[in-house]
Amino acid sequence: MRQSRTDNKVILVDNNFIESYDTDMKKRLNRKIRENQVIAFIGKYEKKNSYAPTYSEIADELELSMQQIFNITKGLEEKGQIIKTNDRNRKLVVNKK
Repeated sequence: MRQSRTDNKVILVDNNFIESYDTDMKKRLNRKIRENQVIAFIGKYEKKNSYAPTYSEIADELELSMQQIFNITKGLEEKGQIIKTNDRNRKLVVNKK
């Protein structure tokens, strides 16, 4: 995928598909994608292992930094999409509401 920047717009080109987003919209879209990836990974990991992943395991799986994971999970917790438990190492669980 090629990207070219014009003023405050980012043009995304993929085969014959062209769409433009302002830079803020692109950042919000990327953040939402990352949030969904984190929620999906936590849920999948819990189902497979019967306990939650650590921040480090999430970061490794999604190839993100620990700081990015902390920021994303803080936002998800504020939205009520995940819950932090009292478990010292494995404290993130998906809110099943």
